Amino acid sequence: MYDSNYADVPGTEKLYPADSVLISVSQGPRNRIVNSTEGLSVNARGLLLADETGHTTHPGIFASGDVVNGARTVVEAVAHSKKVAEEMDAYIQSLPEIK
Repeated sequence: MYDSNYADVPGTEKLYPADSVLISVSQGPRNRIVNSTEGLSVNARGLLLADETGHTTHPGIFASGDVVNGARTVVEAVAHSKKVAEEMDAYIQSLPEIK
């Protein structure tokens, strides 16, 4: 967890179960991920289908970016990604903590 100055708050670390964690910045669709994940829908271009808050058709998988939400500027894409990050945080916070 971070304080208002984005500094780590000692003792607030948590572990969450995950099969994998993907970090993707300025990358195109990854067919291997899409093809190997059951229940994950894509559009004709192979991009993940997601709602306005970034939820895809598979629980726990989120998508964001200019193509996902139709943003026309970098500012719009970044604003949308912030909303999706907040949804991702809420989702993660709702998961049971590993002890």
